[in-house]
Amino acid sequence: MDYFVLIGWAGALFYILGYFLLSIDYLKSDGTTFHVLNILGGVCLVVYAVFTKDVPNFFVNALWALIGVYSVINNTRIIRKSS
Repeated sequence: MDYFVLIGWAGALFYILGYFLLSIDYLKSDGTTFHVLNILGGVCLVVYAVFTKDVPNFFVNALWALIGVYSVINNTRIIRKSS
């Protein structure tokens, strides 16, 4: 199996794991761990989209990962302000 396919599957698993843990109330939607799982999933699927030349998939997952990065940065700023 090609490494890019494995990276794609890892991205899908990161997304699924994040959503599952959120659904069973193990994670909070504004928590860093949830966003990091989304970032990892997005980055892995971006790599796979580049490999498969799938522009719509690239766009959606790059945007999803950037939203996760924004959320982690925003959460870090909020935590620093409240300290």
